[in-house]
Amino acid sequence: MAPKKITKDGRPLLKMKELMEQSGVPKATILHYIHEGLLPQPEEKSRNMAWYHPDCVEKILFIKSVQARHRLPLSSIKGLMRERDKGRLTETLVELHDSLFGRSDSLNFSLEEFCNASGLDPGAVETCMEIGIIVPKQKGKFDSEDLSIARLVKQLEENGGGPGDLAFYGEIASDLSKKEIAFRQKLTRDLPFDKDAAVTLELSRNVRILRGYVMDRAFQLRLLSVKGLKDDLGSTEDQNAEIE
Repeated sequence: MAPKKITKDGRPLLKMKELMEQSGVPKATILHYIHEGLLPQPEEKSRNMAWYHPDCVEKILFIKSVQARHRLPLSSIKGLMRERDKGRLTETLVELHDSLFGRSDSLNFSLEEFCNASGLDPGAVETCMEIGIIVPKQKGKFDSEDLSIARLVKQLEENGGGPGDLAFYGEIASDLSKKEIAFRQKLTRDLPFDKDAAVTLELSRNVRILRGYVMDRAFQLRLLSVKGLKDDLGSTEDQNAEIE
């Protein structure tokens, strides 16, 4: 029997069968993690055998734990592992991801499935993406939030409108996000990494509240100022004068 291969610090390297047994995941999954860059390539490889670093077991368990608790895509988990390898805490980063993007959706539509479910044709979907009113989190994949917006656009089409009528939303969102990111950078510029993540998490929650309040209130007051909409509703200026 050939001698057991070991790491530089004296720990035994693992064969694929041993890695499968200790991690509890099948070979296909391990190879997929390697292909996606979440696990390193084998430490040593011959024609008939590959040897893996024992740290791969802990890495696989971390991946499965994050997937089970937060259902993050592998691309996000890869980023977390990169930060973790630098000695940084990942819990705040996971919370930040959940706050910004929500939990990953179990629904995952291809373009064809998305068109069938929403009623939009591929051209309309492409237009919606170009003007920034349908914004998939993953290229070529659509979730339930995307589907809700697509169905809203379909209703607009049925009432004589079209995606182009909503282009101003994408324009406003682009400008607003740039200003929000600039504001965030002002607050976090001189902070260490962990504090930066914590402040960004709190800010992401707060700006959603502020954004919704300001946008809704502006729409409400503007709607009240439209002459002829309701006979008993005066202009915004009149209401403000009464309040004062």
